[in-house]
Amino acid sequence: MAFQLRTTTPTDKPKDPRLRIRIGTALNIYSLTVAVLPVLVVVAIAVNLFSQQARNQRVDQMTSIAESKSQEIQRWLDTSQTILRLILTNPEQYRRMSDILLSRGRTGPQGDSVRLFLQDQLELQDAFTEFFIYNLRGDIRISTNPDQEAINIDEQNQPYFEAGLEGEYIQPPYIDPVTGQIEIVITAPISNTTNDIIGVLAGRLSVETLNSIMTSRIGLGETGETYLISGENSNFITASRFETYTPQQSVTSEGISRVLQGFGRNNQPVAGSGFYDNYRGQRVIGVYRYIPQLESGLLAEIEESEALATVQAVQFVSVVAAATMAIIALALGRFVTVWITRPINRLTRVAEAVMTGDYTQRAGLAQISEIGQLGQAFDTMTNTLVDSLNERNRRIRDVERLSATLEQRVAARTRDLKLAADVSRQITTILDIEQLLQEVVKATVQGFDLYCCFVLRYDEQSQMLNRVAGADENGNPVSIDELAHIPLDAEPSVIAAAARRRRPVTVNDVTKSTIHMKQETLPDTRSELSVPIMLGDQLLGVFDVQSREVDRFDDNDVAVLTSLAEQIAVALRNAQLFTEAQKAREEAEEANRVKSQFLANMSHELRTPLNAILNFAEFMVDGDLGEVNDEQVDALNKVISSGEHLLSLINDVLDITKIEVGMLELFIEEVDINATLKSVLSTGKGLVKDRPVELYEDIQPDLPKIQGDRRRLRQVFLNLLSNAVKFTPQGSVTITAKLEGEEIIISVKDTGVGIPPEDQDAVFESFRQSEGGREFGGTGLGLPISKHFVEAHGGRVWLESEVGKGTTFYVALPVSKPEVDEPQPETEQV
Repeated sequence: MAFQLRTTTPTDKPKDPRLRIRIGTALNIYSLTVAVLPVLVVVAIAVNLFSQQARNQRVDQMTSIAESKSQEIQRWLDTSQTILRLILTNPEQYRRMSDILLSRGRTGPQGDSVRLFLQDQLELQDAFTEFFIYNLRGDIRISTNPDQEAINIDEQNQPYFEAGLEGEYIQPPYIDPVTGQIEIVITAPISNTTNDIIGVLAGRLSVETLNSIMTSRIGLGETGETYLISGENSNFITASRFETYTPQQSVTSEGISRVLQGFGRNNQPVAGSGFYDNYRGQRVIGVYRYIPQLESGLLAEIEESEALATVQAVQFVSVVAAATMAIIALALGRFVTVWITRPINRLTRVAEAVMTGDYTQRAGLAQISEIGQLGQAFDTMTNTLVDSLNERNRRIRDVERLSATLEQRVAARTRDLKLAADVSRQITTILDIEQLLQEVVKATVQGFDLYCCFVLRYDEQSQMLNRVAGADENGNPVSIDELAHIPLDAEPSVIAAAARRRRPVTVNDVTKSTIHMKQETLPDTRSELSVPIMLGDQLLGVFDVQSREVDRFDDNDVAVLTSLAEQIAVALRNAQLFTEAQKAREEAEEANRVKSQFLANMSHELRTPLNAILNFAEFMVDGDLGEVNDEQVDALNKVISSGEHLLSLINDVLDITKIEVGMLELFIEEVDINATLKSVLSTGKGLVKDRPVELYEDIQPDLPKIQGDRRRLRQVFLNLLSNAVKFTPQGSVTITAKLEGEEIIISVKDTGVGIPPEDQDAVFESFRQSEGGREFGGTGLGLPISKHFVEAHGGRVWLESEVGKGTTFYVALPVSKPEVDEPQPETEQV
């Protein structure tokens, strides 16, 4: 056996189970640990201390801001109360206010004087937006806003009404039940000469002033804010700096829950700070104060990311510094390690490669050292061994080359014959045409090592060759627009030429051919063979194969592929016949399945609940469920009668199938048409009950009795009557019956929607309804069944209709007994 010169791969290296760690790895770990570990410890301690200091400073800053705003709010409230007291120090105006509060009706000149005085006081300050006076009943007697006068604040459920009558009072922020706006009201009592409170002077504070205090963002950075939260509803009192959060909107957070504990502790002061998620879900540093006078919590918050930005910067710089030192230490350690280990590793790899048979490797060490001398000696030894092996291998290759050529030719022919047999086996087992052809082209491409393969079917009517299957060199389906449709007379085209000549056409060098059609999507085609698919003298299509090699197809290839094309032709015809038969059988089975399912569903879904209704109605008539009076008995009998009729209609759904196959039997007996129509009219009265439809009759008395099926005839008349009522939203329905010659003519006339002329024939077809009739529901079986029943009695049925005016259905029944195919005493078969 010849020695081979080859290149090694990592898997060729022998593994020493005693080796635990390399010298280079140990040196790298040591240098990295010594340089980086102390730095990491120092940096971690320093960053932690700096972070804690920064947090404390930010909490102190936010505490100062919260305290400052709390004091400012308190000053604002104190000043507002002082203003209200000063107004009441005017003795003349105080007297007039007292007179107005004790009087009723219009305030007159005194009211004008007080109103003018209050308006002057309103213009001298910006703390209040309105002053008003209300009496013990809650009536606003005077207001700087005339629209508010005569309004009763007690009826409006204003929360400050009763508290203001007891003494000076600051109403905490609340949502006005009338305006829906946040309001703050301060009150001062007005007393008579005996110090009895007779009314109240109230001032509506400007919430905008409070907003301006809270929205001032000095010292709050980019993300900080201060705001007030109501203790009662946990809603904003002052606006959030974020547009998506507005006053009157309830919010919650850990800080809000803490500060509002003061509201739950009888207005006890609460103060604190912490790190928590705010109402927007952002991590913040927050300071909170509870303001008892406003029953509200004041919160000052700033996002932790901004507050600790300096700490994060220090952390980043520390990490970068540590990483830089680690990289420098690793680089130095790596340099020393490489300088020591590279020549050793090189010599080791070369020795391992030579040991496994790769004699192309050389150490090539240039170092002037003991290791360099060892490498040079090893290279000299390897060169001597390679020269000896090359000579031996040359002689062995000459012998193997001659043997391989013969083996390749035998193997190629064996492969071709085996592939042809495999394809033939697939042709006999796969009946789906598309799957069959795709499997053929796939097997052909892979078995013959081709560039691509196509099957085109010939359409004799259009004189076109249409591609139905294709595969690329990997066996994947492929579609090429140029080969989708090829005219039979196309030129240049090897495929069209083979189809026209009815024999194989071979082009072994497409660059020299005048009949090859070049496709841009197949740029590597060098040879092409097209074989016509023939069934006797009939052209079924073309089998086309292409190769990347010049002179790829010889006479043996043509013979094998021609045989394959002949088998494809037979298989195409067999598969086509099988597909047609299979399709016909499936359509018949599906039709039978649908019919059976329909009948089963109708029988089960409708009969079961209807039988229950009939049974319970009969129990009630019989008194099994309690006593019933005559009127109730009559109503229940009508329910039973209608239910039994509906049950018969369900049976008619089954009868339609019997009618179509000629298996429906009629029970022939003597039928009294007058009695039958009277029963139908009785049922019809229940149909028009509670509807704006009148039911009329014009029935000739003593109509002759006829021979027929009483139940089927009643079903016909009731169906026509129920249809007339259903399609008459408002109007009348008239039933007429009279004797004309040897026929009894029964008609049902309505004043309903009518049937268009183009739909009149369709109403007698099974499961068909007119366009206008679909909105009224129904199965579309009633009229077809009625028509069959009438015709089975030797009669006829027709209609007259005009859209918008109504429809009349006519039934003509012969007085004589209907003819039957075979004499039977009681029944006849339709």
